[in-house]
Amino acid sequence: MKLRAGRLTARLRRKLAGGAYRIQCALFPERMATFCVDPDFGGLVRYPLRSAIGRALYHGTFETAELAYVRKTLRPGQVFFDVGANGGIFAVNAARRVGASGHVHCFEPGLAELELLRGNLALNRLSNVTVYAGAVSQRTGSAEFATAADGAMNSLAKTNHPAQVITRWRTVPTVSLDDYAEQQGLARVDFMKIDVEGAEKLVFEGARRLLNSSAAVTILFEAFDLNASGFGYSVESFLSDLLQRGLKLYCFDTGGELTPIQRYEPRFGREVYNFVART
Repeated sequence: MKLRAGRLTARLRRKLAGGAYRIQCALFPERMATFCVDPDFGGLVRYPLRSAIGRALYHGTFETAELAYVRKTLRPGQVFFDVGANGGIFAVNAARRVGASGHVHCFEPGLAELELLRGNLALNRLSNVTVYAGAVSQRTGSAEFATAADGAMNSLAKTNHPAQVITRWRTVPTVSLDDYAEQQGLARVDFMKIDVEGAEKLVFEGARRLLNSSAAVTILFEAFDLNASGFGYSVESFLSDLLQRGLKLYCFDTGGELTPIQRYEPRFGREVYNFVART
């Protein structure tokens, strides 16, 4: 009886929260809300409430296991790459962990997202962050970039994700992570977070030197079939290729802990789409 009552109470709370969110979006469609995304250091980000990420931040469901893993893993003095930084949620968390002796490098091609990112870095008074205003790909040069109505769906391709509503295309600079590391004189990168709506495979292809170096690298990355198919590959082939390259792969279980991946499972790229790789 108590368990049933608890479930009903939780369901009611979710409905009330959902209703309150919809009312705020209807009354203030352009509202920028401020969210605490780092409970340990009080890190804040301002983000459009009426967006996929804004909704998840409002309900406290945005990448909770992934952010917790970043907080737990990073150490002072380390180098963190935030590929597809968007508004800087991961960057804000990472910058506090690596401290003044470490550094965060953000890569973001979206104009609105760059404005959000730079504003949130200033909001948190972070000085150990460098921003690259472009996309990461398998090679350095330029590419056409799809700007979507919801910036979380921006991509280097038209994907098959139903939420990607493209409003314009623009040419953006691209860089491979190998070239960027060489340009910046970086001897190592300790942690990469990669979330680029299907272009993840291209990012890995442009980071072969970094991943083949003697230094250990941890990569938190997204692999989602609806996005990957827009680039002509499947999550199954992508994960299989990473395993063949000798990377150790993991996914998050229901408790937020890492579980080793030995082989592809049908739920990968569908219900499960955030993974961790280690060299």
